Amino acid sequence: RSVGTERSWFHEAPTLRGDILVARALRSWNQGEHARARVDFEAGRAAYAEAAAIGESVAGIFLAQGELEYGALILELYGPGEVLPHYTQALEALSRALTALPDSGEAWVLESRLHRRLAEHRRNLGDYSEALPEKAVAAARRALALAPAWTKAQLELGQGYWIWGDIRQSHSLDPREQLRRAVESFERVPPAERDVDFLLNLGVVHKTWADYEDQIGADPLPEYAQALAAYRAVVQRDARGPEGWINLGLASY
Repeated sequence: RSVGTERSWFHEAPTLRGDILVARALRSWNQGEHARARVDFEAGRAAYAEAAAIGESVAGIFLAQGELEYGALILELYGPGEVLPHYTQALEALSRALTALPDSGEAWVLESRLHRRLAEHRRNLGDYSEALPEKAVAAARRALALAPAWTKAQLELGQGYWIWGDIRQSHSLDPREQLRRAVESFERVPPAERDVDFLLNLGVVHKTWADYEDQIGADPLPEYAQALAAYRAVVQRDARGPEGWINLGLASY
């Protein structure tokens, strides 16, 4: 056997070190310590690179690299940094993960999430291209083709359709087909798995739909009612969380 094969398990130590650093970076980010988070992301990036040099065919390492870059991308969405380099590096890592393990549903879900987040970012900058939402939906569908009953992929598909519809609505184009598909995707989630995040996302879809109906002079009340029902359910489950109250107020305005 080659030396590389005999030593391939050595990747576990730097991978674990990278996992710890990423967890610490996310904790720092949640606490508002963005500079410290960036330091830990960079150290985690180095640890995963060391692991990948050893375990060259281990999909989990490349998936971890993709997750790290996604976390770094989210950090920069709320700061002054560059978003695109993290998006590009994440996609490169996922390409390697899928080469090592073509049936990796986790890789396809993460790819969908990356496309969606970049689409949201560019929408906020006035870019209404539908290319990224289309890619987000396509990647989520690849994940569902591997595991049709996978809730995580179903939710990502719904969110992909939502950002697609939201971009169309923001550009005064009809978003109803995409929003209808988003609702259909969310409705496939089993009731037992419909948590607060699910309800918030469902409410956003109906709110976007209602805003469009109002924009074109149609009746927005049925969709506003659906959005309000979702947000009221959020408040009932988590009365202390601000998201439900904020969205309930916006939908009631």
